[in-house]
Amino acid sequence: MRPLCRQILIVLVSLLCCHSVYPQAAAGSLTINGRAKVGTKTNTLKKKRFYLFRGSREANKTLIERLKAASVISSDCFYCKLKASTELMNWLKAGDCESVHCREITTEDIAKVPEFQAAYKKGMQQFRKKPALAQKWLVTNLEPGIRSGLYDARKAMIEDLLKGLSPVQTAMTDNGSSSRAYFTNIPLSGAVEKFVYTNLVPIEIGEKSYVWVCEAEVGKDKITPTLDTDSTKLVKKCEVIVRDLPACKAGMCEQK
Repeated sequence: MRPLCRQILIVLVSLLCCHSVYPQAAAGSLTINGRAKVGTKTNTLKKKRFYLFRGSREANKTLIERLKAASVISSDCFYCKLKASTELMNWLKAGDCESVHCREITTEDIAKVPEFQAAYKKGMQQFRKKPALAQKWLVTNLEPGIRSGLYDARKAMIEDLLKGLSPVQTAMTDNGSSSRAYFTNIPLSGAVEKFVYTNLVPIEIGEKSYVWVCEAEVGKDKITPTLDTDSTKLVKKCEVIVRDLPACKAGMCEQK
C-alpha cells in the first residue's frame, strides 16, 4: 500500500473510533399547541412567536419578574394615540392583525380606509399614475408610525426583556388551522431536560392580554396542551400574566 493511501486510511479509522467513543449529544423537540381557552371558547393563536429558555421556571425567575413588571401598550391604544381612523382600526381587528403587514390590502380596503387612500394617492404620483404599482407599494407610503411603529415598540420591549438572557430557540405558530410552533433539534444534556417557553409579547384576546410562562420537560416529540388563561392558579406548570386592555375613546386610552 502506498504511504499516502495508508495515512488516509489511518485518519479515517481514527475518526470512526472517536465517533464510537464520543456519541452525538441528545436532541429533543417541543411543539407548542397554539390554542388558548377563554371561557368556553378556544382561540387559535396564529403567527404568534414563542421563545424557549433552558432551565426550570425557578431558574428563569429573572425573566418572569421582568415580564410581570413590563410596561405594555395594547395595539388598540397604540393606534389610538396615533389618531388612526376608525376604519383602519376596524380593518386591523377584522383580520386579527397588529400591523398593516399581516394581510393583503385590496382595492376595496383602499376605498374604505383613509390612511390607505392617502398612501395610494402618493404612490400614484410617484409611479406616474400606474394603479398596480401604487397598490403594490402602498405600505411603503404609509406614515412611519402606521407602517412599523408598533413593530418597533414591540422590538424595543423584547430587547429590554432579554438583556443578559439568551433563548435557545424561537418559533412562530403557523397560519393554518393547527396554529402550532415547532422547536426542533434542541440540544439536551440528557434524555430529558427542563425548559421554559413563553410568548414574551402579550397576546390580545377579547378585552385582555396574556403572557404564558410554562415549564416543560423536553425529550423526544413533546406536544404541549392547550394554554390555560386562568391566572389564579398554576395549571400544567404554566403561569399566565393577565392584563386588562384599555379602551380607545376619542383619541384617548381609558382603563376599563
